Amino acid sequence: MLDRRRFLAVGMAGLAGLVTWRLIRSSDEDAIIAVLKKRLDYLILDENGLRVFARDLVAQQIISSHKLRMLDIAEPVYTRLSLAAHGNVLTRAIRHGEERIVTQYLLSSDFFQNGADETREVHYYRYYDPARTPRPCGTPFARSIMS
Repeated sequence: MLDRRRFLAVGMAGLAGLVTWRLIRSSDEDAIIAVLKKRLDYLILDENGLRVFARDLVAQQIISSHKLRMLDIAEPVYTRLSLAAHGNVLTRAIRHGEERIVTQYLLSSDFFQNGADETREVHYYRYYDPARTPRPCGTPFARSIMS
């Protein structure tokens, strides 16, 4: 009986240490990159662009830092899970957050300007904010008609 208790105590201490270590190492940017790599695994994504986008998105403060940190802590499990589209409240909330990040990234990249070509590498252009677009036709869906 004592050996079982000792085993459980050591196991719990180890788990607490692992969670603490992941908490210390966690970052908002890493969580955003994990979401993009998971949801856009069929695209070729520019690594440097991912980092710059993640930094720009965090600077906007539109997604809670606490939520992003928790996602980064759970990253080894999160990246292996397949979330059902019509799951429980938690899975719907996670999917909603994923959709926000992915949509913002794709609008901020050259993906649509290149005709949504999945064979081309996707490069981050600049953070897309329709309220602060410098030119009247700054939509990422606008493609040049000149050859």
